[in-house]
Amino acid sequence: MWRMIKQFFKRLDLRIATKTAIAAGCSYAIANAYSAYFSRPDILTSGLWCVVASIVVMQANIGSTYKAGGMRFIGSIIGSIIGATATFYLEATPVTLGLTVAITIVVCAILQLQEAYRIAALSGAVVMLSWAVHPELVTPWEIGFFRSLDASVGIIIAIIVSHIILPEQTWLNIQNKFIQTVQITKTYFHQAVEIPKSPTISTETVTSERKQNKELENLLDLLTQLRAEVDEAKVDIFSFNFNNNGNDWLLIIRDLDILVETIAIVEEIPKENLNNILDESLKWHVEKFIDECQKTFDDLQSICLKTNLGETSDKIPENEHLLVVELERFRKTHVTRDFSLADVENLYSYFFHLRYIAKLLRKVRQQLMQSKPD
Repeated sequence: MWRMIKQFFKRLDLRIATKTAIAAGCSYAIANAYSAYFSRPDILTSGLWCVVASIVVMQANIGSTYKAGGMRFIGSIIGSIIGATATFYLEATPVTLGLTVAITIVVCAILQLQEAYRIAALSGAVVMLSWAVHPELVTPWEIGFFRSLDASVGIIIAIIVSHIILPEQTWLNIQNKFIQTVQITKTYFHQAVEIPKSPTISTETVTSERKQNKELENLLDLLTQLRAEVDEAKVDIFSFNFNNNGNDWLLIIRDLDILVETIAIVEEIPKENLNNILDESLKWHVEKFIDECQKTFDDLQSICLKTNLGETSDKIPENEHLLVVELERFRKTHVTRDFSLADVENLYSYFFHLRYIAKLLRKVRQQLMQSKPD
């Protein structure tokens, strides 16, 4: 029974719903409490803005919550200051309201805070309109102060709830996304570098190209998601427990991105005639080299999972040396003018990019070894 309940609450939508509900309830209770203590005339409004802040800031993971909270906090401060100043000197009229909103947006643009300009403009308008409702009871400065306080309390509550209630497993999310990316890249690599043993039928070629294009789109989408996960996790100073910091992982993702782009280049190289050009010895070394690259993809997953680390070994340099020697032998024993210029260009382009893929794999492997979580 307990296992079923645990699985039930692992669902992302339920986790967010639970945390948001708790944060909203706490925000309303705390806002009403300190509003009563300060004898604020707008006690319901105070509860409203605290709740709004906590709901808007609460995100799927803690890193996103920090980023949303930071933008909302900065926007609330800027908007409250401009709104209070404009209200104090110009009072509240349709013209001054529009002018306040415009000035607030321009200030955010100058400070390069494009993500905060909406909440800043809203805060400025709220300060001015709240004062217009009961100008005899409070000053614009008091409204501005409490507007900033309401937003800050809601943000803090959202962050605390994110950490305490059903906290997101930051590293596990990145780990799973990384392994999924490596698995799909491995499959894509195998399909892209494979030299067909016989000419392919046109319909088979079209089907294969569509499948590979779909895999490339999925890979690029996964890399974008992975980069966003790491970028957001860097903000979470409590959960992101890497040896150095998230910048190491951003470098790994950058190299993975280059790796996928290079595989896509190999995929575009016409390989139909390579099988007829290469002799059996060179074919064997190519297959051996590709197999070693495939094993390195498996090593990346093992290193990430911290499993079978003693069994991982880098044999790419050894196999690459043998491949280079074999290529030199092939070049000396075969007359290139027996082949078309296009076939010769495809041959050397294929081997150049294959070796570059291996270089990138080794680089990612080394970076991953240095950046494993504690």
